[in-house]
Amino acid sequence: MIAYKIKGSIDEQGNMLIHNLPIKNKESVDVIILVPEKSILLNNKKRRIEKLKALFGTINSETILADTMLLRENLYENDGR
Repeated sequence: MIAYKIKGSIDEQGNMLIHNLPIKNKESVDVIILVPEKSILLNNKKRRIEKLKALFGTINSETILADTMLLRENLYENDGR
């Protein structure tokens, strides 16, 4: 099997269009999508923050969130806490 590495990005609808592939018309291919781990972690963190916001409604700057809640939601990840 021959592998080709092509970098691209996903559009707002979750699609990716690849042009000028060095493959014959109607040839069968396998596709593997590799996403940098940092992107996945950032997405997961954003989802957890959105979940917290949904629980509290709009979070104002005066809102106090207990450390235990933030720890439970795994929002401290790598900031040393």
